[in-house]
Amino acid sequence: VFWLAAIVMMLIAVAFVVWPLLRQGPLSDLHQDELNLGLARERLQEWQTALDEEAITEAEFDNLRSELEDTLLLELGSEAPIENKQKPRAYLAIALVVLIPMVVIGLYLQLGTPTALLPDALIDSSTTRQGAALEPSAPPVGVLLAQLQARLADNPDDEYGWSILANAMMSLKRYPEAIQAYESWLQLVGNRSDVLVRYADALAMAAGGDFSGRPTGLLEEALAADPFEPQGLWLSGIAARERGDFKQALTYWYRLEPVLVEQPQLLDNLEQMIAQTEAAVLANGAALPNRSKNPITGQPSPSPDSRRALKVRVEIDPKLSPLLSAGDVLFVYARAAGIKPPVAAIRQTISEWPIDVILDDASSVMRTSPLFSFDAVEIGAHVSRAGEAMARTGDFVARAVATPTDDGAVVQIRISAVLP
Repeated sequence: VFWLAAIVMMLIAVAFVVWPLLRQGPLSDLHQDELNLGLARERLQEWQTALDEEAITEAEFDNLRSELEDTLLLELGSEAPIENKQKPRAYLAIALVVLIPMVVIGLYLQLGTPTALLPDALIDSSTTRQGAALEPSAPPVGVLLAQLQARLADNPDDEYGWSILANAMMSLKRYPEAIQAYESWLQLVGNRSDVLVRYADALAMAAGGDFSGRPTGLLEEALAADPFEPQGLWLSGIAARERGDFKQALTYWYRLEPVLVEQPQLLDNLEQMIAQTEAAVLANGAALPNRSKNPITGQPSPSPDSRRALKVRVEIDPKLSPLLSAGDVLFVYARAAGIKPPVAAIRQTISEWPIDVILDDASSVMRTSPLFSFDAVEIGAHVSRAGEAMARTGDFVARAVATPTDDGAVVQIRISAVLP
């Protein structure tokens, strides 16, 4: 019905446009005398108007009228009609007959909704086929993992393949298969600390989250090889907390803080766990871990007379001192050029000023880049109002001081500003 009505209306529109182009004959047949009289009347009317408006004089009007009368006497009497004819323009009519339907149909297909004329079943199938054509087909995850396992069966020395398979199985919570993959990975890389940590995590998850026994032993082995392995420190703290050893958990997490200084979200999570664990220690009437050890690395701090140590004295502006609170913590750190994380850091409780601290290789954050592997560093410090390793708005900060690592002189630094 729609298409029939549309075709009829389109034919009517074409007829209105084309019919005048196909006609042949006079548009009007005017007698010459009638034409001349009509023109004369118009001129006489124009002159009368000019006379009324005093644009011409009465004498000029009379002269013009006399001339017009003489002219009419000479022209009147012609009997021949004047025909104003047009020739038929068939070529233009044919072109319009073809073009008008094409343009109308094209505009409808472009701007209209032609699918509304189709049955619902056809629309659904068309849409399905179109979506299938646009969406690339991807094999299911199970198929991809099966293909990876088949490839590893043919090439068991593919370290990268085992790492992908092991991590994928952990993500899918298929822990027994993850354990097998980590064991195969360890056979290739030896007791690498990061793989040991992931293997311990898989064993614990397979046991319902219980880190006791072998998982804890693997974490200790991993941290013995790399004391700053981030996931190892985190999981070791979790394991210690689970068995009720809150102080040991804090020792691990204090060591982890500066490692995460450039990862704010992870650091926030760690700080929350530290705060909760410190509260649990204090609630049990116990003291927080001994600060005679570097609370970040857990390593013994050398005496101030040690030759390979940076001695730092931290002072505070007297205007800021009254603003300190009981829970504020001092962080002192060393940064090397071109490296974002600090290469050494120490956390110190605040008792009285000035505060003397020691930075050495025991306080190094990165095992691969200890403090004294650099010729020069910048010493910075801040007082954290929330006890966090990363300075935040409202913390008290010091201007960094550059110093060679082999100078031996005491580095003087002053807390003098509030971080905006």
